[in-house]
Amino acid sequence: MATFLALLGVFLIGLSKAGFATGLGMLSTPLMAEAVPARTAIGVILPLLCLADIFTLAVYWRRWDLRLVACLSWARSSHRFRDRVRHLDQRAGAPPLDRGSASS
Repeated sequence: MATFLALLGVFLIGLSKAGFATGLGMLSTPLMAEAVPARTAIGVILPLLCLADIFTLAVYWRRWDLRLVACLSWARSSHRFRDRVRHLDQRAGAPPLDRGSASS
């Protein structure tokens, strides 16, 4: 039974990384944890996720628009982006983040 649960968890990782059954991907860790100890399950799942990303990168290599990537990096570093996120956090009632000072 433990082998079946582990294989089902691995199968769900593959399905979720491929874009099918994305909600079921979050069940892979608990299924693996039922088959093996939790630390071992996480230690097995992380390399599987990284391996799936490498296969995805190989399939889509050089098929992205670099202009979009440049826009994302600009937006992430721009002050306007940070100000907008801060504004949305305040509207949501989140406490302000003070990233400039270190707490002792």
